[in-house]
Amino acid sequence: MKTPPIEVFTRHLTQIPDVFLQSPLQGGHGKVAVWAVVADLLFDKRKKLLSESNYKHFSKPGARDKNYLKQVLVCCWLFHHPYLQQHDFDGNKILSFLKDGLKKLAKLVAAEQFVSDTDRREELVRLVFKLLEITVDGETPQQAEDRLKALDSVERDRIIRHTKKQREHARKVKAALEAQRAAEAASRYSRE
Repeated sequence: MKTPPIEVFTRHLTQIPDVFLQSPLQGGHGKVAVWAVVADLLFDKRKKLLSESNYKHFSKPGARDKNYLKQVLVCCWLFHHPYLQQHDFDGNKILSFLKDGLKKLAKLVAAEQFVSDTDRREELVRLVFKLLEITVDGETPQQAEDRLKALDSVERDRIIRHTKKQREHARKVKAALEAQRAAEAASRYSRE
């Protein structure tokens, strides 16, 4: 079956119902039971109920995980796209992605950006396509990988942090060299 263009999936993200962006239910506060949405998605894929440990994972996180849980909801909406629903993808892979694949991303990207920002929408779709081993028609696997690398928020953050570290190191080396030159100049001046 022919894969629809990426734009079909990114448009699907823009049509997300408001309930998926509401506050996750945590400790009696919030509106959306993330565990229930995940359980529904996974039952469709695995025909199994959500385990107790997975239930706890999606229902008990602290307030700092609010963005992560909202990202899980956005992903569940994406996984419910009709094209993805009509294929038998590995539910265990999807569960693993929802549990672990979003953790780093949640520290960098607000869940709402997967709806409002063009590049973040495409990044999420391409992450899901990579997970499910979907290749967009007219695109080679290498082209898909290159495009994902260009959009990758986690990689961009790593590069930015690395660059800052290098600049700080260069600044310290420059300051040390200037101090050494000043000391050498002072030493020469005092000898003359």
